[in-house]
Amino acid sequence: MAAVHQPPTTDAALEEPRDAPRDGHAAPTGPKRERVGFLLLIVGTGLLYLVGLDAIDLWTPDEPRYAAIAEELRSFRHGVRGLVLLHLNDEVYTQKPPLYFWLAALLGAPGGQVDEIAARLPSAMAVNKAS
Repeated sequence: MAAVHQPPTTDAALEEPRDAPRDGHAAPTGPKRERVGFLLLIVGTGLLYLVGLDAIDLWTPDEPRYAAIAEELRSFRHGVRGLVLLHLNDEVYTQKPPLYFWLAALLGAPGGQVDEIAARLPSAMAVNKAS
């Protein structure tokens, strides 16, 4: 009959690993830990981009013009037709596509006006894809 070899048991082998949590809860690992890290990255990036959007007035000449167009759109002064055919000071404005103005008007609707934050937030949220 062959003897079975068993490793010697020592006190060090019975101890808990040094990185084991003391409160009995395991730290997140694997995909869950990656999601938490990704979420923290998104929140941090959002704070960097969004904090201070209203710190200074709209820069001339473009930002006040675009905010005025979005405000006319938000006020619905020109009715349904004004959603497609943009206006600046009640004159038809055809120099830019309407998507930015729709977003700025939508973001300004809860506050009742298109302010610095509503005018700048669509551009701050835009994502550029590197080719």
